[in-house]
Amino acid sequence: MMEKEKLDFDTLRLAVKHKKFSPVYVFYGNEEFLIEESIKAVVENAIEEGLKEFNFNVVYGSEIDVQNLVSLLLLLPVMSQKRVVVMRNSEKFLNKISRTKKEKDAEIFINYLKKPNPETIFIIVLNEPDFEKEIYKKIFELAIVVELKAPYDWQIPSWIAKRVKERGETPPWKGKEITSEACKLLQAYVGNSLRDLDNEITKLFIFTGDKKKIDVEDVKQAVGLSRTFTVFDLQRAIGEKNLNLAITIVERMLQAGEFPPVILTMLTRYFTMLWKLNELRKTEKDPKKLAQSLQLSQFHIREYLYQLEKFKESEIKNAFKFLIEADELIKTSPVDDKIVLSQMVYKIIMQNSN
Repeated sequence: MMEKEKLDFDTLRLAVKHKKFSPVYVFYGNEEFLIEESIKAVVENAIEEGLKEFNFNVVYGSEIDVQNLVSLLLLLPVMSQKRVVVMRNSEKFLNKISRTKKEKDAEIFINYLKKPNPETIFIIVLNEPDFEKEIYKKIFELAIVVELKAPYDWQIPSWIAKRVKERGETPPWKGKEITSEACKLLQAYVGNSLRDLDNEITKLFIFTGDKKKIDVEDVKQAVGLSRTFTVFDLQRAIGEKNLNLAITIVERMLQAGEFPPVILTMLTRYFTMLWKLNELRKTEKDPKKLAQSLQLSQFHIREYLYQLEKFKESEIKNAFKFLIEADELIKTSPVDDKIVLSQMVYKIIMQNSN
């Protein structure tokens, strides 16, 4: 398939803000939050306030047929310049009409895309396009394609800063900013989920009130103190070799009543997964195939691959040794569990650091 220039979230939002719309979009990628934000941006800029009920439709590819879809797309807007139709589960629809017996349906659909209703904005939402099928190639050729990928781990702090600045462009939060260290701490507390980060940004705005710059102490107070940590947060902190956060999480989990053997069992599973991934990666580089082999989602395989880069094979082996040592100490030693687990985390993260 020929490479075609794609829009990203920021480019799309700028275009629709200036009322530059395409009659057909493909929104695709692995970041559901950005897909929802993109749909919201189109709808808010295309349809006048109070008229959304008459001019906005969501259909599902698993339920709708070609005739009903095209009929809907050909409807004229009601007291508005534009209508918006969003098709979710689009893979189901496209796979259905790409079957041999459905060639006529595929032709009707493609003919619409070639000459779409200029007053309707049609958004096709795709998660994983199958470019082996001709219909996907054709759609990507005819539509404006918006790729909505999750930012990489290292891009998250700048995403947070930009999101805060954008939210601070309008009252009552005008002029609100956040320090770079506060961005890093917020990521450490919350992780890489854009939806969760956005929710915590809202909380920070409310917490800081008229204060213009959000700092580390604000994040600690508004997010850190109320944060309930899980063993998955601990895994992430260890996987990213964030010693201070990992020890904080251990202390919080024990304060909340978590049993040390549960923590050790889950961390053993985590390093077992890293070990398996390390072995598989010696012969397979494709993240999708690695995810299938380990029965992980695309999001989680990305996290594991990122964390694997931080651990040598010898360090993973040593992690198992430190976990066993901690288990024996907890069962036989009078030393406080918090000290045992904190020392274990220190050894896992700081090995070979000198």
